[in-house]
Amino acid sequence: MDYTLIANKIEDMIKESIVKNELVKTGKLLKSIKVTPTNTGDYVISAEDYFPYLDSEYKILEGVFKSKELEQFIEKVYQAEVDKMFSE
Repeated sequence: MDYTLIANKIEDMIKESIVKNELVKTGKLLKSIKVTPTNTGDYVISAEDYFPYLDSEYKILEGVFKSKELEQFIEKVYQAEVDKMFSE
């Protein structure tokens, strides 16, 4: 399975949360956010070194990973994979 779609969604949602929380000053943080799939269902998130402090205060990652939006997106990706397996 290609986890890139989910990684891209997570990255977009993190960036949206940063903007929503008005944490954009120079854009450096936004540009630094990268989510890379490990192809085992895990994701490596890289960002500026001060991101953990902002995340601690604003609960950015918690909000993303507990969101209904991400849950529904993952379900759609998995369903598409299952449908693809049975159509071949």
